[in-house]
Amino acid sequence: MKPELLKIYVTLCDCLSFSRTAEILNHPRSTISDAIKRLEQISGVRLITRTTRKVQITEEGQRFYEKSLTVLEGLSELESLFSSEDNFNARGRVRVDMPVAMAKNFIIPQLPNFRDSYPLIDIEIGSSDRQVDLVSEGFDFVLRVGKLNDSSYICRKIGDYELINCVGANYIKKYGRPKLSQLNQHLLIHYQQNLGVGNDSFEYFDGKKYQTVKMKSSITVNNTISYTEACLAGMGMIQVPRIGVMPYIKKGTLIEVMPRHRARPMAVYIVYPTRERIPHRVQVFMNWCEEVIKEYL
Repeated sequence: MKPELLKIYVTLCDCLSFSRTAEILNHPRSTISDAIKRLEQISGVRLITRTTRKVQITEEGQRFYEKSLTVLEGLSELESLFSSEDNFNARGRVRVDMPVAMAKNFIIPQLPNFRDSYPLIDIEIGSSDRQVDLVSEGFDFVLRVGKLNDSSYICRKIGDYELINCVGANYIKKYGRPKLSQLNQHLLIHYQQNLGVGNDSFEYFDGKKYQTVKMKSSITVNNTISYTEACLAGMGMIQVPRIGVMPYIKKGTLIEVMPRHRARPMAVYIVYPTRERIPHRVQVFMNWCEEVIKEYL
């Protein structure tokens, strides 16, 4: 199957117009039609349906489109494999997932710098606090914080988030400053990725080892943005990475409490499926993300 046929097909799927495809690729419209017919003959399925007004991709055509993208990206990497070590040779799509706060505070603000060095790499960022399925959801790698549940992947530790205890300034006015001996009189904001599955405890270092104690709560959230916002609203205490709340600490809207009784640090990892045949575009973005995060850690 000739790469030129796949290029025509991918372009058609992107713009859903035979005329526009012919214009983009500088081919006669008949060449576009012949290419699609040839691909349908080779694949044995209908890839598109068309009327006088519009072009639609079939379900089989969508799968064929995704595979075609992968093939063309691989060919592009082969073409540039032994060329000069120029950043402009790195091209293609990279799909990554990371926690909301990490994307918002660290990675996305720095992306223009990456774009300047690698203008032909397209980045797709998923931001959620849930544990995505790395392979089935098509991610090249993910950035994760805390305990890892799946040991079948490659996990590269970047460093640790230092956790601190915080409450809102308005919480102290209403309830006073929390102390370890008075935790039964205070509220903890619970954080659960899956709502309804247990409750958090307050974790602290007693000078020798880490301990936990149950605390009352009036709210449970499942993402880091809501976690911080609930604390700002005076709903209770949170245990959160220092770097993520420093702007609020500086403003005085959040206040650190019990600095000698912090929870254990949370590890930060890059997780990816395999060490073998990592595409160049994925490797450079992975390394870049690691360097950006290390600066903040």
